[in-house]
Amino acid sequence: MLNLIKMTNNYVATERGGWTMIQKNAGHLEPGDILGENLYRDTTLILNKGTVLTEHHIERILQWGFRLVYIQEDDVEPVEETPDVMEEAVVSPESVAKLKRIFFENLTSVGLEHRYGNALHRISDYHWLESIFIKHLSHSKVSRLLNRLRGWDPYTYIHSFDVFILGTLFAKQIGLNNIEEFSLGCLLHDIGKIRIPIRILKKPTKLTPNEFQLIKKHTVFGYDILKENNFSDYVCCLARDHHERMDGSGYPQGLRLNEENRAVKVLGLIDVYSALTLIRPYRTAFDSQTAESILIKECKMVDKKYYYAFFKMLEIFPLHSTVELTNGVQAKVSAINNLAPSYPILHDVHNESEQIKIPLDRSVKVEKIISL
Repeated sequence: MLNLIKMTNNYVATERGGWTMIQKNAGHLEPGDILGENLYRDTTLILNKGTVLTEHHIERILQWGFRLVYIQEDDVEPVEETPDVMEEAVVSPESVAKLKRIFFENLTSVGLEHRYGNALHRISDYHWLESIFIKHLSHSKVSRLLNRLRGWDPYTYIHSFDVFILGTLFAKQIGLNNIEEFSLGCLLHDIGKIRIPIRILKKPTKLTPNEFQLIKKHTVFGYDILKENNFSDYVCCLARDHHERMDGSGYPQGLRLNEENRAVKVLGLIDVYSALTLIRPYRTAFDSQTAESILIKECKMVDKKYYYAFFKMLEIFPLHSTVELTNGVQAKVSAINNLAPSYPILHDVHNESEQIKIPLDRSVKVEKIISL
């Protein structure tokens, strides 16, 4: 049964089978919109219901001459929001199952040992992160923004998920306040890139100075988008400030980060590690220890204690760093297997001829970093 429930200049909203979709003017389609019904030309199926529309899909829909298209609304009912608080949404068992599947599929593409080390080896952490992800995606605005990001640039979408996982784990590791709100900021930190032309985001060669200046605007665009959607100042500022640096060399405002900017520092560190260790349009991924070395030498964005804590969470330590083991022995990291970087080859600093291996049962492991 079809019931008319809402009309605007751009679309007609209808309810079918207990869920809502909108009949949208094809000229107003956006990347990330989800197709509500199969699309046919004559009797030929050309796009399946549930397709997340990309810029290419929309171009083809317009070329094919479609005027109106059914777009699926979010799986959960929208909730009333205030400028500072988004109240918890009620989500169906079917929606929870779908979000669990999305969480698992996303995680299998990024949460590999050569990138995560031992950061996510406890099943309790997996379920904790999954529950936070479901809570965030149960809000219509979060879901719609991430769907738009996924449709516009799948790399930035999966990078944002990766930053959410590593950032939330690290926030827990160091006792950051407002972990759930911080995790939402991680998920949405790059949302401003939906306003950056896709040809620039996916450019396989070096950006021109003008293109780089435009890319840098994603921070301000993100702040504006989140403000327009009534997210908290905390989340909005994470999107705006995650490229600021301690020495004032970052953007968009050239802030000099201090201890009051702890959340921004953490997000900036995780953002760079994720970007370095994921494949980009213009280069292959760096291995984890190379990424760590780049962080230390070229991206002096945070105090050493943050580096130490992050490397300890991964249990991946930079080559040539000096560490102390749980048995009290001090050793230097002398070799790393890229496929299993949490099991480095070490040499005793007091007896360089004595090689030390981390046992598979990790009965002895690195307790702390002494120096990098």
